[in-house]
Amino acid sequence: MIRAALGWLFRIWGAASLLGLALCAGLMLCAGWWLPVHDAPGPADAIVIMGGDARRSAHGADLYLAGYAQAVYVARPFYDPPEPLCELGLPCPREEEVVQTVLSIKGVPRAATRLYGRELLSTVEEAEALARALPPEARTILVVTSPSHCRRALAVLRHELPGRTILMSPTPHERFEPKWWTHQASAKAVVLELAKFAQYYVGKPFRTGVSMRPDAGGRDDTVRDAAGGGGQDAPENAGKYGTDATTPRGEPARTAKPPQAGADGSRGAQSL
Repeated sequence: MIRAALGWLFRIWGAASLLGLALCAGLMLCAGWWLPVHDAPGPADAIVIMGGDARRSAHGADLYLAGYAQAVYVARPFYDPPEPLCELGLPCPREEEVVQTVLSIKGVPRAATRLYGRELLSTVEEAEALARALPPEARTILVVTSPSHCRRALAVLRHELPGRTILMSPTPHERFEPKWWTHQASAKAVVLELAKFAQYYVGKPFRTGVSMRPDAGGRDDTVRDAAGGGGQDAPENAGKYGTDATTPRGEPARTAKPPQAGADGSRGAQSL
C-alpha cells in the first residue's frame, strides 16, 4: 500500500515537473515578443529617458523634436567609473552627461531638460525618484527605454505612479530580436530581464542603500534644468567624475580631461 502511494506521488511529482519545465520553456521562447511594449506616441506632459544606455537619448530627442512634450526628464544612474582608464586620461563621462550631449547635438534646448535622482541603481529607484520629481499636473508620461526593458519598466512605473498614463516608446537604436536565441545581445537581455522580473516580484530590487521615498528621509533629488548651476543637487563627482571633489567611493577625484561623449554612448550602468 505504501509503495503504491509513493509510486503515485513520484508520478505526480514527475508530471508536475515536466509541466513546469514546459511552461518555463514556453515563457522563454515567447519572451522576445512579450517583453517589448510599443505604445503609439501621443501628446504627453513629459518625456522620460530611463537610465542604463545613453543610446536611448537619441530617440528621446526625436520625440521631443516631434512635439510630443515640452520637457525631457533624464535619470542620473549609478556610476561606477572604469578607474584604470580614467587615470590614463581617457574620457569617463557619467551617463547623464552623455545623454545631455546627445540631446543638445540633436537640438533639444538645455532649458527643456530635467535631471532627476542620484546614483539610481535600479528601475525601482528610478521610478521612486521620478514620482518625486514630476509635478502633480504631469498626468501623461512618454517613456523611452530599451525594447527588452519595456515590460518590467511599465509594471514598476504603474506601481510607483498610480493615476498617470504611461506610454512606452522603445528606442529603435538598440537591436533586439524577438527570436532572441539568434542574437547574442538579445539573448543576454532576455535572460537578465526575466531574472530581474522575478527579483522585482519577490520584493528584492537592487538599491544603493538609501530609499528614495519621501517618508523615509531619502536623498535630495530636486529636479533642475540641465543648464542650471550646482548647489545641493549638482552631480556628485568632480573632474573625470563630475563637479564635486570625490569619487562615488569617497576617494579624492583626480584631474583628467573634460568628459566627452563616447562613440556608442553606452558607458552608463545597466538599468536594473
